[in-house]
Amino acid sequence: MFTGQSHASPVTRSGSPRRRSLVRSTGLTAVALLVVGLLGATPAGATTAAPSQSVTTPAEPPSSAPSTAPEQQNRSALRSDDALSGDALTSQTPEATVAAAPTDAMTAVAAARILDTRTGLGARGPVGAGRSVTVKVVGLGGIPASGVTSVVLTVTVPGPSTSGTVTASASGATAATIPSLRFTAGTGVTTQIWVPVGADGSITLRNDSTAPIALLADSVGYAGTGDGPGSFVPVAPARLLDSKLGLGTRGPVAPGASVDVPVTGKAGVPSGAAAALVQVTVIDPSAGGWLTARPAGSPPVVSPSSQLNWSTGASSSGQLLVPLSAAGALTVYNRGGAGITLQVDVLGYVRSGSATAGSLVAVPATRIVDSRNGLRWPVPRGPLAPSNGITLKVAGVGGIPATGVSAVLLQVVAINPRGAGNLLATQDFSAGPAGIAVKFGANQTRSASVLVPVNSNGTVVIANPGGSAAVDVAVDALGYVAAATTEPAMKWSAATATSSGLSGVVALDCASATSCLALDTQGRSATFSGSTWSAVTGAAQPTFSTGVSCGSATSCLATFGTNGIRQFTGSGWTALTAPTPDFLSDVSCWAADACVVVAGVTGRAWSWNGTAFTALPTVFTAVGTDDPTAPYARSLSCTGPSFCAAVGSGSPAGWLWNGNAWSEAPLVPYGNATSVDCATTTFCAAASADIGAMVTYRGGAYQQDDVLWSSPVQSVSCPDATFCVGVADGSELAMWDGSTWTNPAFPPTVTGSPAVVSCPTRQLCVALQRDGQQVIGRR
Repeated sequence: MFTGQSHASPVTRSGSPRRRSLVRSTGLTAVALLVVGLLGATPAGATTAAPSQSVTTPAEPPSSAPSTAPEQQNRSALRSDDALSGDALTSQTPEATVAAAPTDAMTAVAAARILDTRTGLGARGPVGAGRSVTVKVVGLGGIPASGVTSVVLTVTVPGPSTSGTVTASASGATAATIPSLRFTAGTGVTTQIWVPVGADGSITLRNDSTAPIALLADSVGYAGTGDGPGSFVPVAPARLLDSKLGLGTRGPVAPGASVDVPVTGKAGVPSGAAAALVQVTVIDPSAGGWLTARPAGSPPVVSPSSQLNWSTGASSSGQLLVPLSAAGALTVYNRGGAGITLQVDVLGYVRSGSATAGSLVAVPATRIVDSRNGLRWPVPRGPLAPSNGITLKVAGVGGIPATGVSAVLLQVVAINPRGAGNLLATQDFSAGPAGIAVKFGANQTRSASVLVPVNSNGTVVIANPGGSAAVDVAVDALGYVAAATTEPAMKWSAATATSSGLSGVVALDCASATSCLALDTQGRSATFSGSTWSAVTGAAQPTFSTGVSCGSATSCLATFGTNGIRQFTGSGWTALTAPTPDFLSDVSCWAADACVVVAGVTGRAWSWNGTAFTALPTVFTAVGTDDPTAPYARSLSCTGPSFCAAVGSGSPAGWLWNGNAWSEAPLVPYGNATSVDCATTTFCAAASADIGAMVTYRGGAYQQDDVLWSSPVQSVSCPDATFCVGVADGSELAMWDGSTWTNPAFPPTVTGSPAVVSCPTRQLCVALQRDGQQVIGRR
């Protein structure tokens, strides 16, 4: 049983207000760090609300955009054969993929054919009327075998004999009711779709027509388990607008008119979402036309993009990734010459925040290429001839950064084709059946979005394969995937004295790179501005703190044992009325007015809303203080109201909070945990004193590395899932890079003996020795 903290027992937390790490010294010399990866839940659906409709002046067609000087000239002849056209395939088995479970938010892959029912690839024979086909998608076509939450596919229905729809859903899930793709008799169609993956790594495609159809599918990307900024979250499809039924707006959307569609707060899309994946459908149009979707309130553009095109009498739909306004809404503009019956369904959203490697970033749809007027067309203006392709510069235009881009999301438009055919969008000119971006019929303008990896020079290839007719081409920028950047190595300073006045340091927390708070055993505290330390003066300072957490620079809570809790206001301390006389072992805050406090011995927990404490369900059932195997919660880390992790001693020694209840979890396999820090709801790092190696645990699998600490691990801090720092007494420090830990002792990383560490960002880590000397890590 733990009844108090020894002089060598520090408390730390990571830098973000959403994350918290606590440390205890056990006196043992064999210790380890455990990295935990946990799968998040899909948000539940919600009801919709009514958008509004307004009339605007009809815009000029896309060809009215001003011409600019060509950036390059490169038209390469392409092989004219069935393999390149995407209408035949000889291989019967998709190429297997061997890759680690991904943590990036989004990854684009080179287009690879994984389904062709005509040849038996993935499934054999036409898909009958009203029948479904289950298609394995993980482990094939560049998609990893595990850790995939959604896939991005281009699905083609070649030459259907009747009109109808195809509906996609996760294998094993309740069948979706909103079609993913619409097709017209006699005209092949290609549409990019985003589909959640079932537990068996498969998706289901259902033919909702009255005749059998052939189905082709190419893998072009996937969403990993990362839940940081730019991660994609699928939701249960929900209708936001139906002008025929009067949902959101009533009656046809007039030519030149626009309709606003509120998205956040509906169907599980939270406030603050950066973008939404919506399916926009035009039903039985009386005339051909096209539409654009942009953030609500965004200024008009000279050359609006064409995100969905349709012909007279042919219903058309497409999945669009659209940035949301600050109010969480988007606007759909009818650019056609007749009123339309419009439906808008939400399928998912993109989390907001500063982009990191793998982040998906949506930009307002912007025309960047047009062969008709020469807009960034690298050859003389005019249609793209059969068996030809062009290299297009996409980085640095239309809101896409000039560097740091691994893939782009484009809208490719085939305009006034002279005959039937298709356009390919690929990374290079290599021949192959996959990569269809748009399939079109004679004189039918069609468009579709496509996710494409970019070359190192920021280019992609648009090709008109052999057998196709000449066609004008326009390209719109819709978004991009941020690339991993090469960052400098973390360099650690030697231990240097500070003006903090601290001695016997036990707790440290950095809310930001310019705001840290540290406490010692003598009832003293100090703040760090990013460059200097300043002693905190005044009364009510905690003595021998057991935990500290800062939701902001002006709101920190510190626990210090029985009936002890204080709030730091940025300049001094204020006593709070503890919610219990129990021994309070730790606290975790993710906002200035949002914290959770835990009592280590009894397992009781409370939330704090800035003014009052409210009891939560207990972490565990106490078994008595005289039982040496009794559970004890030493460390707590919360990312928000619906996710916390706690570790300590006992069997088990780990627990998870889901917003409603705590459950036992294998965060530390053998007990005696000293610290935990959760960067996201799917990634935690924990320190254990009973394992003589570095251990990772993600997705239910353990990985043990033969790296031993020579002294007890004291603190762990993770600003994100790909960077953590652990420290131990005895000049030992180890760093996590997303896959492995460095050896803490060979060679020695630091010259001092840091006991507590807090990393508010990847660029800064602040560590303190017991005697108050600092060891700073900077990139």
